[in-house]
Amino acid sequence: MTSRHCEIAGAGIAGLTTACVLAIRGWSVQVHERSNELREMGAGIYLKNNSLAVLEELGLLEEIKASGMILRAGRISGRSGKVLANHIVHGIDTVTVARGALHRSLTNRAQGLGVRFRTGSQVTAVDPAGSLTANGERFEADLVVGADGVHSIVRDSLGLLQGITMLEEGGIRVLVPRWPDEREGMTTEQWSGTCRLGIVPCSKDQLYLYLIGPARESGVHTVPVNKKFWCDLFPEEVDVLNRIGDIARYDQFSLIKVKGWSAGRVAIIGDSVHAQPPNLGQGAGMAIANASALGAALGENTDVPTALRLWEESRRPVTEEVQLWSYRYGLIFYALPFNALFGEQIRASIMSMIGRIRYTARKLAWLRHGGHPPDALALGGKT
Repeated sequence: MTSRHCEIAGAGIAGLTTACVLAIRGWSVQVHERSNELREMGAGIYLKNNSLAVLEELGLLEEIKASGMILRAGRISGRSGKVLANHIVHGIDTVTVARGALHRSLTNRAQGLGVRFRTGSQVTAVDPAGSLTANGERFEADLVVGADGVHSIVRDSLGLLQGITMLEEGGIRVLVPRWPDEREGMTTEQWSGTCRLGIVPCSKDQLYLYLIGPARESGVHTVPVNKKFWCDLFPEEVDVLNRIGDIARYDQFSLIKVKGWSAGRVAIIGDSVHAQPPNLGQGAGMAIANASALGAALGENTDVPTALRLWEESRRPVTEEVQLWSYRYGLIFYALPFNALFGEQIRASIMSMIGRIRYTARKLAWLRHGGHPPDALALGGKT
């Protein structure tokens, strides 16, 4: 069979995974990155069953496990220190890793598979018939993929955007030094008022922190990080918070809705399709899983528009369900009546209810793993 060719806009995790998935199936692939170098913005990332299966398919699972951290347990606690949820893992269903490490692994794998990269290449238009224009040059392809983020030029040039909703919360995500054996395999999320602090080991020498709260609150979005603001909220974690350096990134969370995932021979993937708050840890995970499904659909159907239609029919329902529940999780914090006592009681009651009702516990676990069953879930102290 004659090799088919793909042009990809965006060299983030979604674009790189798509490039690897197609290249390993015999496609020739070229990736356009508007920056002058290949690099990943952000701090840490959760990789769960759905994305771990794809990394294994690409021959990267052992490498990622070695550079990251296999999680064994997780805990959510309230202001009083009361444990609201426990997650006990038997086996391997969650690995945390620095985003930069994952990005490097995918980049090296893509290059080893013959994927070509054009940096400093700004995509300005696509044609559903199968072409991409970057820096004034037109590139023909059997398939064009837009993996160019929330403000996707590929998506918008096709008229596929239905709407972008800026949410009422945002977060700072940063890496800090980790001491030997500190929080080994244990991730925590703590609540204080309308804010949350997550502390996640993601390598032998790094912790990934996420600091989330209402976007309207200046202490939440101040960069460099306002350490006093966060230390006052989480005094028991002063030691960790004081390790934060001057470089950090703040993002107000958004929700993307689209009219469709493709037009002709052009597909969109990743945040351009399903940007969501990071509450289920599945933003990148769904992109990775959807890239694998795209490769499978194209392998089973030689007609590209047909393959894209079947891919969307297969993957869009679970993707949008994960996106919806990730959004709903955030409502616990910014859409409920709040005061220091009443709000805490409401949240504790919600988490307790989830833990007591077998269906909701299993449903949330299923969503956290992007439609794959987890090895085990324990909520409300139950194992």
